[in-house]
Amino acid sequence: MKKKKLKCPYCGRTVGFFEAINIKENLNFYCKDCKGSAKVKISKDINTFILILLISNTVSFLFFSFIARMFLLGSLITSLLYLCFYLLVPRTIVLKKE
Repeated sequence: MKKKKLKCPYCGRTVGFFEAINIKENLNFYCKDCKGSAKVKISKDINTFILILLISNTVSFLFFSFIARMFLLGSLITSLLYLCFYLLVPRTIVLKKE
């Protein structure tokens, strides 16, 4: 996936990472500079992220629970995978003009 900055579709103001985390749960984005309103959409790349997360968590769980018998390490790796997913989700946000 291409690394791009999230910008307001009206004035082009760059939206920060933590602001993107907050707006992903809303249906509308309101720009602080131009007071424009935009719809929040999630790109199709999120399906790929979800599939990778499910496969890697399943493999991690099976390996660390049944083969290696290292429950603590398996839990830590699973937590890190979810954290990585949560940090990648704001990159999939697309702002569209209303």
